[in-house]
Amino acid sequence: MELTMQVLSLESAAFEDAGLGVNGTRAGDGSALSILFKHLAVSSSPASKDLAPQVLRAKGRVRCIGSGWVKLDMRGACLSSGPASFAHALAWADDSPLHLLPDRSDAPLCSSALVRIEGGKDLQLHLTLLAQRDPTEANSEALCVVDSIDIQVLAARSLQGQPYQTWSASK
Repeated sequence: MELTMQVLSLESAAFEDAGLGVNGTRAGDGSALSILFKHLAVSSSPASKDLAPQVLRAKGRVRCIGSGWVKLDMRGACLSSGPASFAHALAWADDSPLHLLPDRSDAPLCSSALVRIEGGKDLQLHLTLLAQRDPTEANSEALCVVDSIDIQVLAARSLQGQPYQTWSASK
């Protein structure tokens, strides 16, 4: 039996909301893609008279050619002041959740996930940012920001360090 591995290539990324200020870079061979956001943020502050949680949703896709595994790293910040305030980022890459809750209120936001991409399918990204200031504290604030997503193709363990992309196995 001969197995042929199709190498995964990350081609491009697009988000539905043009107001997010999306920029990016792509490795020439399609092995890595970085997505940078200028405006993927939500805040709740005393200046806003709205006491309801503030929500921002972003939906995007990464166009892929081939099959394989990717490692997805997401970075940002969730800051809040006041005992009942909160800031959270919820994210999914296809059906894989990224847990974006920092351990401390002053810690950076960083999460990773491994996702399998099947041939002919794009990687779907869904993000929800939430911020709610403490309504009982006059000066409380909450802020949630995602500033970047880095995606890297992971080579199959049996292919690492080998100059070819096809291998055979006997049955």
